[in-house]
Amino acid sequence: MNKLYFFLMVEIQCILYQFIATNEYLLVEIEAEGWTQMKIQIYEHNVKQSEAIENYEKYLQLYYKLKLGSYYELEILIIPETNFTIKQIDQKECPKQCSNNGNCINTSCQCYEQFLGSRCQFEIESYYNIQQYNIELDQYETQYLKLQYQQLDLINEQGQTKNLILSTNYEIEIQLYIVLPFQSILTSIQYQNILYNKSLNGSTTIDFSSYYQQFSGSSISYTFFFMFTNTNKNKQRYSMTFELKNSEITFQDFILVTILSVVAFIILLIVIFIVRRRCQYIQISKLKYQIDNQPKVDVVGQLPIVTPAKDSECIVCLDLLENQQCRQTSCKHIFHDHCLNEWLQKQQTCPLCRENLFEEEGAQILKIRNLSSSSLVAGQFSIIQSERQPIQQIILQRSMNNRLAAFQ
Repeated sequence: MNKLYFFLMVEIQCILYQFIATNEYLLVEIEAEGWTQMKIQIYEHNVKQSEAIENYEKYLQLYYKLKLGSYYELEILIIPETNFTIKQIDQKECPKQCSNNGNCINTSCQCYEQFLGSRCQFEIESYYNIQQYNIELDQYETQYLKLQYQQLDLINEQGQTKNLILSTNYEIEIQLYIVLPFQSILTSIQYQNILYNKSLNGSTTIDFSSYYQQFSGSSISYTFFFMFTNTNKNKQRYSMTFELKNSEITFQDFILVTILSVVAFIILLIVIFIVRRRCQYIQISKLKYQIDNQPKVDVVGQLPIVTPAKDSECIVCLDLLENQQCRQTSCKHIFHDHCLNEWLQKQQTCPLCRENLFEEEGAQILKIRNLSSSSLVAGQFSIIQSERQPIQQIILQRSMNNRLAAFQ
C-alpha cells in the first residue's frame, strides 16, 4: 500500500511518497497562497530517474510517466508550507483554468495574446511610449510588461539608433526581449532576441541597434518585453525608469578613436608609398624592356665605303686594308668593315683618335641602358619619354649631313 510520510519543519515541508505504479501517470499538484520554491526527485528501484526544480509558481502540475508494476519513491521539498496533491491518473491533462485565458492543445495551454504562463495565469500589461513604470512584487513573484515605441521614436536626427536606459531603485531580476514588427512575444523568446538577462540595481544602457531596421509605414512599432522577478525575501515596491537616449561618446572612446585614426593614417601612408614604388618599378622595367628590344642602330652600315691607300693597315686587326671592304669614319679614319663593327659593339669612340662616333641621340640610348633605376626616376626617364621622333631616323639624317660635308 502507499506510504506517506510528512516531515514538518519551520517554513519547510518535506514529503516522502513510496508506491507501486498502477496507473500510467503520476500527478504532483501544488496550490499555494504565496510564491513557492520546490524540488522534486523521483526514484525507480532506488535509481534516480528524474529531478525537477520549480520556482515562483502559486500553482503547479508536474507529470511523470510511470511503468506499471514498478516501485517508485518520490521526494518533495517545498518552501514555504503549502497544500499539495499526489495521485496516479490514467492520462495527462491540461492545468486548471487554462481555458479562461487560452486553449488546451495537446495537454498544454496555448495562451491568448495578452496572457502568459503554464496556465495562462499571467496577464501582460501593455503601454505605449511611457517613461516610468511602478510595480510591487512579493517574494519570488514575476510580472510581465510590454512596452511599445513607434520606429521613428527609436532613431535620432542623424538616423542612428538610440539606446534604452533602464534604472531601478532596488535590485530586481530582469529579462528583456525585443519583439520585432510582425512578430509575437513567443516568437521573440523562441528566437532568443534577448537584450538583458540578469539582476539590475541602478542604471544600465542597452544597445538594440543590431535588431533595428527601418520599415515602411509610420504606424510600425517595436516592442520591449520585460519579465520582472523579485528574488528578495521581502515584499518590495519597485520603480522602473525607461529613457531613449542618443549614444554618448566618453573620453575613453575619444582617445581610442583618435589612436585608431592615427594608426590607420600611418598604415595608409605606408600603403601609398609601397604602391608608388611598385608603380615606378613597373614603369622603369617597361622602359628598359622597350629600349633593350629596339632595333639596333646600324651605325657602321651608314658610313661610306672607300678604297684605302696601298699598304695601309687596319688599326684594329693590323691587317692590310686593301684585302677587304673598308669604311671611313666621320673623323676620316679607315678601317675594315667587320673590324669597325666589332669594335663599336664594345666602344663608342674611334679606335684611332678616340672621337665619339655616335651622334648625341645614339649615345644617349647606350648611356640609359647602363643607368640605375634611381637615375631614370631622377631625370632620364622624362627625357626618354619626351622623344617623339624615332632615333634611327635622326641618326640617318645626321649621317647624310656628314656625307654631304665630306664631299664638299
